[in-house]
Amino acid sequence: LVIVIVTAGIPLAVDIIAGERERNTFEALFSTKADRLSILVGKYLSILIFSVIAVIMSFIGLILGIVLNPEMFSTAGADMSLTTMLQALNMPIGAMLLILLASITLAAAFAGIQIAISTMAKTVKEAQTYLSYLTFPAMILGFSTMFMGAMDINRYMSFIPVFNTIAAIKMVLSGIIDYYFLTITVVVNVLFIIVVLIFIVNLFKKEKTIIK
Repeated sequence: LVIVIVTAGIPLAVDIIAGERERNTFEALFSTKADRLSILVGKYLSILIFSVIAVIMSFIGLILGIVLNPEMFSTAGADMSLTTMLQALNMPIGAMLLILLASITLAAAFAGIQIAISTMAKTVKEAQTYLSYLTFPAMILGFSTMFMGAMDINRYMSFIPVFNTIAAIKMVLSGIIDYYFLTITVVVNVLFIIVVLIFIVNLFKKEKTIIK
């Protein structure tokens, strides 16, 4: 799921900035009446929406797995509601919503990072190369949690971007519900978004970054 969050917007990020630069349409945008912030917001939202859809579809896949196979989560063949099935999996609705929010906020942060990398790249090939490295943080941090039990995850880990989302998902799926950890994870991800947005806004203000 985290790899999907990190990489979902990459194809779009490559095309709408580095791709436009190769087609000689990127610089032309800045000669229109639209200001730079409007252009940045439009491109950012397009990547964010694409990434959020990928996250939501992943969660829908999880829910569908429960709905389509209720016998896996029922007792003696009794029918169970979705809420009851989630409770049987030790996954309260509140925890599921916080996990979804944590995933979406992380996707929002990486959408900004993807824009920044694509903006700094001179060509599509260069942007693809740089953006491909975004998979490594997710893979490394993801693999690091494989050697940790859910009980081994401490609360201070909720302050580590990316890792906190992976750890939160693992905890909830393991039946450990720590609302403090989940809430701090969302807050840290929101702060991560703010830092990234400040960076890309300043990046778009630099002529040497835009005109290449």
